[in-house]
Amino acid sequence: MNFKNMSISDIVVPLVLAFATVWGVNHFFLSSKSGAQQYEFSAPQSKVECQPLQKEVFFSDEKRSRAATVIPVETEWGSLEFSTNGGALNRLMFNRPSGDSVRSIGTIFPFESEEWHSSPFLVALDDDTPYFYRVAKQNVTDTAIEVTFEGVSDAARITKTFIIHKNMPQVDVRFQVDPRGNSGVQPRIFYPAPFMPALKESQMTAGDILVGSEKFKKEYRDKIKPDSYWVEPLLFGVENKYFVHALVNDSDRFVKRAYYNLVGESQLQAILEGPVVSKAQEWTLSFYLGPKESAPMNAVDERLENTLEYSGIWAPISRFLLMLLNWLYEYVHNYGYAIILLTAFMRLLLLPFSLRAKRSMGEQAEARRQLQYIQQKYKDDPQAKAAAQTEHMRKHGMGLSGCLPMFIQMPLFFGLSKVLSNAIELYQAPFLWIKDLSGTDPYYILPAAVVLGLLYRALTMKDNSQRVPLLAMALVFGAVSTTLPAGLVLYIAIGSVLNVS
Repeated sequence: MNFKNMSISDIVVPLVLAFATVWGVNHFFLSSKSGAQQYEFSAPQSKVECQPLQKEVFFSDEKRSRAATVIPVETEWGSLEFSTNGGALNRLMFNRPSGDSVRSIGTIFPFESEEWHSSPFLVALDDDTPYFYRVAKQNVTDTAIEVTFEGVSDAARITKTFIIHKNMPQVDVRFQVDPRGNSGVQPRIFYPAPFMPALKESQMTAGDILVGSEKFKKEYRDKIKPDSYWVEPLLFGVENKYFVHALVNDSDRFVKRAYYNLVGESQLQAILEGPVVSKAQEWTLSFYLGPKESAPMNAVDERLENTLEYSGIWAPISRFLLMLLNWLYEYVHNYGYAIILLTAFMRLLLLPFSLRAKRSMGEQAEARRQLQYIQQKYKDDPQAKAAAQTEHMRKHGMGLSGCLPMFIQMPLFFGLSKVLSNAIELYQAPFLWIKDLSGTDPYYILPAAVVLGLLYRALTMKDNSQRVPLLAMALVFGAVSTTLPAGLVLYIAIGSVLNVS
């Protein structure tokens, strides 16, 4: 490498730009929290809004001991277990295709005895909530499976029916509260965020709210204030990186106020607060309990697509590339090989532009050498040098044609990066030495390939002005890629290898 004619700024500026570029891409486009909206508190407008939030549950029969009855339910999309303890959903496992087999991924697990406040779909009253229920009825129709529980306390009788749809991840909860005294009771219903022990804490929980007609918000756990609440939301959910549990329909207008509660250190819980009732009343709430995928979401409620990390400006490109990735997977039965084929296809698509850019870069390198000659030739005549430089720039242009492939590739890169960083298809998907393409490369082989590919390109370049930024980019990208999902790093590594020629 010849650094003789290079100044300090020729080295420092490209390094700074390389660091800034990689940081910006990682922070604004690959971060799951990019574009998060903050909650803005508004002054209470009604008596309901002035009431304190009710996050605690007091059971009338919690000290009693009774063996729980578990009711298993099997559907096309997963398996569920309901328990007479709390009349709640005790376990939720989803069926996911994995090559030629099917694997199960759980988001709800049996809770410990001291965690009964986390009982999924527990119906709580003010201070006298029944904990022990009995199975009152079971029924199977062509489209759904129904399980009915009954629980009684001194305050009210609660009848709760779970309607589990067979062909889509929707569960309806129809419940009746019949007060037994003269004073009214105010029911609340609880449901937790999807819990997946293998996920990092940063991937665990976020909340989703739809207020008004179109205003969708994504609220992250560490940004939710303890006193935050929403009045009559149209959609209210809790999610992690790959699944979402969300209220999608409240046709009987049960929810007067909704808010979140943090159980333990990391488990986010949604609470739907209903009206005060003094006589028997019944409501039906519909919930989506499923993966963050377009097909099952659209089958239940199209608004749920707002929860996808690749929604927004890159959504059309991301969806197309995900569709293409899944199509390739159908043939190779491995997402690692599908990513390689997709990368090769994208490079082939961009090949005409890359060849044109390569020719343009050669021409621009020659133009820069001529410009240096002009500067040297007219160094003692500023007017002549300015005129010669102007004529030179008019003749050779600004050299932006070499950037054309980058401008075309950027939307593809950002769209596919969102998919490879967040698609549930890659969760626990193996590839050669990698057990999970959604996690990091355990042996850093792919980050090393990224660095080597970029270093080779840099060292074989004749133009120092292009070599130094690429060297800086190689080092920075190598460091950043050790923290990225292996599926995304595989795409970057294959792309860098294909670019060495």
